[in-house]
Amino acid sequence: MDKIEKGILSDGLNLLSDSHAWSTDYVSVEGFQEFIVKYSDMAGREMAGYYYKEIGGNDYKFIHSGRGMNNTYNSSTSLPEIYRLRPDLLGKITPHTNWHTHPSNADGREKPSDADWEFKGSQTSNGVKRFIILTGSDVIEF
Repeated sequence: MDKIEKGILSDGLNLLSDSHAWSTDYVSVEGFQEFIVKYSDMAGREMAGYYYKEIGGNDYKFIHSGRGMNNTYNSSTSLPEIYRLRPDLLGKITPHTNWHTHPSNADGREKPSDADWEFKGSQTSNGVKRFIILTGSDVIEF
């Protein structure tokens, strides 16, 4: 992959075995989305995570990606567990947007699957307000 925004990659970063968090002070949401879609296509599997806002704030402050180890080309799992990586953020941020990718080898890439709709229904109780699918240059909100 080329043209990756500065701040996204770091030594030892392994998105398959570890979850990771980025501050939007150093990484843009757009740059992250471009990267994670390319990564998802390269790995041939979905990736998933959350965008967080400060409690009472309007802007995304952190990006979380769950590990991709057990994900497939048409399924992924991610919990809003940024606090395991950054316990100092507990009580300061809240998950706002759930994102996941649909890689280029996925069937029905351009629309939410039944599993996507089911997951959305289970996460609204966690305070998540927005659900998006990242596919190439498209952001599909459902």
